Amino acid sequence: MSETEKPTSSETGPETLQAGAKPVPTVSDVFGQVTWLMTQSKGHRNFFISDLEWLAMPPLLLRQFRVFPGKDQPLGVALWAKLSDEAAARLESGSNRLAPNEWKSGTNLWLVELIAPFGHQDKMLEDLQKTVFAGQSFRMHATGKDGKRQVITLEGAGPDDAIPTPTVTVGETPPMN
Repeated sequence: MSETEKPTSSETGPETLQAGAKPVPTVSDVFGQVTWLMTQSKGHRNFFISDLEWLAMPPLLLRQFRVFPGKDQPLGVALWAKLSDEAAARLESGSNRLAPNEWKSGTNLWLVELIAPFGHQDKMLEDLQKTVFAGQSFRMHATGKDGKRQVITLEGAGPDDAIPTPTVTVGETPPMN
């Protein structure tokens, strides 16, 4: 095919969109956003590149993430896991390193990371409770007023409070209001 010819839909695959629609982000697009957010976060900027392999890639490949877009850049990202009892117990005890096969190994829902270097964590959590985690309880680590790390359990919105979760393709997320 010459450079001036346009590919047909069968040549570009199922990701092809109608004219004028935004292209569907690839895993590498989202991986770049997550990596950039980590460089902006005091708690994540000193991670090693090899840490991305266990922290970011499994939830991205399993579509267990939500990027919170801003006007010109992402504001944050949530990474969650559905853990076996054993993996959940390890996470609860303070370990945050999961093997790739553990990210979707059971029914224990954990928000493993909420990377929000520009703030808005409360809005992001509220969004997750109303959409992705609606009707479900989930656990996460939080820093208490005493500065100590603790495990908290949050409830997703009930059926009356929930808003429908849109069909999400890799990296698609609704804008933050």
